[in-house]
Amino acid sequence: MTEFVYWVIEVILLLCALRSRRWAMMVVAFSLPFSRRMPAFPIPLLNYQNLLFVFTLIAYAVHPKEKGVPGGRVRYVIPLAMLSLFFTASFINTITTFVPRMFWRLWDPYDNVLKYKALMMCFIIYVLASLAVRTRDDLVAVFTAGLAGIVVESGYTAFEYVVMRPGRVTGHLGEPNSMGAYLACGLVLAFATLLVLPRSSALWRLALVAMVAAPIALLGTLSRGSYMSAAAGALLLATLIDRRIFAAGVVVLALSPFWAPQGVKDRFNMTFHAEAQENWRFRDGKGEEGSAVLAMIDQKLDEKAAEGEIEEGETRLDSSIQTRLVVWEAAFRMMHDYPLGIGFGVFPWYLQYYSEVVRWKATHNIYLRVGTEAGIPALVVFLFMLIFFLRDAFLLGKSATDPVVKAFGYGMLAYLVTLMINAMSIDLFFQIDVNGQFWLFMGALLQVPLLAPPTAPVQLSPEPGAEGVKPLYELVR
Repeated sequence: MTEFVYWVIEVILLLCALRSRRWAMMVVAFSLPFSRRMPAFPIPLLNYQNLLFVFTLIAYAVHPKEKGVPGGRVRYVIPLAMLSLFFTASFINTITTFVPRMFWRLWDPYDNVLKYKALMMCFIIYVLASLAVRTRDDLVAVFTAGLAGIVVESGYTAFEYVVMRPGRVTGHLGEPNSMGAYLACGLVLAFATLLVLPRSSALWRLALVAMVAAPIALLGTLSRGSYMSAAAGALLLATLIDRRIFAAGVVVLALSPFWAPQGVKDRFNMTFHAEAQENWRFRDGKGEEGSAVLAMIDQKLDEKAAEGEIEEGETRLDSSIQTRLVVWEAAFRMMHDYPLGIGFGVFPWYLQYYSEVVRWKATHNIYLRVGTEAGIPALVVFLFMLIFFLRDAFLLGKSATDPVVKAFGYGMLAYLVTLMINAMSIDLFFQIDVNGQFWLFMGALLQVPLLAPPTAPVQLSPEPGAEGVKPLYELVR
């Protein structure tokens, strides 16, 4: 029965995508989070995610841009093109030169092609969104559809957490840390909408549902990085909009030992533990023997334990964090040896030459992955592009007189900050179902300076009798 419902949803969404460019982007924004879960035809590559982009391209071909209509220009096309060239050169390097000497059974060239395709599709989503948004109505429609997708995925995952009670929820994304990153970003976008828009707005009510479902689902992921990034993004918004809300947020976080579920508290308690409690060991028995970084951290922890600054027995980082630190240390040395990159998707196979204690692991850090696989120049361009995005989102949020633009500007600023923090512990930014919405939202938002100014003051169509409704952040003034 569930599969039949998915088939019906898939057909309806694909048909809606053909209506216009705006509708195509709305469908993409709405359905990206669960695009891998939708049923696929028994033909290679004919899955919903690929069909979605095929139908979108058809819609763009059938509905060309009207002449004289403003908007529809791709911003930052030069750094985007440079990144595409760096990643393509890295991918070609892998195809033409890479032969795994160890773990060769795990090497899947076809899977690497799919990862490269997903990365390039993120850039294509950004371009398509840029070309689709020509009016304020287009902008509102795209963000509304995306927020609706966040509501659906958050609600589904919250149901999974509350009813099914798995060890860690994964939603439609199949991995708890990815799910946590998606929920954290969706949560701060909804929070910005709640703070800025009046309660009479349909977007405000949609954001309210997301703000109820997303935190519940986020708790079920047990993702420490997502918890911290969501808190950072929300506190940033509160600081920019009203510092009294920031103070309230700090109080809520300080009281987390009283309201957080036991599973969440246990997850944080696992961060430090006694060496005797560790049920997982590095290959040589002790991680610090193969890592200068771990040796330094463990020494500091021992000193603090001796001085009574931390509880006795909590003298080691947990195995997950230790592994990441060893991998990151190896990645820095790899970038030093290969400043132009080792090749797309091959970091786990090169790790064996740089670590005696950890082998065949992903970077768990998108910045190090870009720097090691595509090269330091690619990393520099990527970081500058993110800085440009942060600057533009902040300026739009700060200077906008239209409350919708202000909400989207501040929302995407917090969204990107949250995503960047998450990306320090997981390979994000280029997973279509997890981060495709980011590229779509950013491409749409950057069209705001190009849109024609409205001929009349912007109205949000308040409901009858709701003329006095104010944004949430003004209620505390």
